[in-house]
Amino acid sequence: MGNYKDNLFFGTVKVGERGQIVIPKEAREKFDIHKQEVLKTSSEEDLELSQVEIEKTYLNKKNNFD
Repeated sequence: MGNYKDNLFFGTVKVGERGQIVIPKEAREKFDIHKQEVLKTSSEEDLELSQVEIEKTYLNKKNNFD
């Protein structure tokens, strides 16, 4: 992990055939990102990923896990 323009730099990722990326392990650990977590993509100038908190009850209803 390095420092790049006053932000943490975790390395590069490669987009796979199905458009998927793997978030580096160091980043997942630092930001406590787990399997099935919802992330938001956005852009001002560059692509950014951010964590989104969604209420568990909403997800349970949407996925019929009542």
